[in-house]
Amino acid sequence: MGASFADPLTTADIAAAAGVSPRHLQRAFAAVAGDSPLRLLSEMRLDQMRARLAAPSEGTTVTSAALESGLSHLGRCSEAYRRRFGELPSETLKRTRRRHG
Repeated sequence: MGASFADPLTTADIAAAAGVSPRHLQRAFAAVAGDSPLRLLSEMRLDQMRARLAAPSEGTTVTSAALESGLSHLGRCSEAYRRRFGELPSETLKRTRRRHG
């Protein structure tokens, strides 16, 4: 999942890459991580987006950071980001630019 987090992935894709059935994958994730593979993938994507916003290149925008991290539904992404990190993605980017600008 880490190597392909920006690609559109389904549980079936992840299971096939792991060589197990989707049902087995779901059970294994629930037992080990306490969550679903897609939920953990979403968290990985949000973490990647935050890393891009915390160390932005010249043209980095919230939209580009989201899309490059595999997050395509921008409204949902922004709300999930706020729930996970306690601020909007635009606030992270603005604070980072002030600090390094």
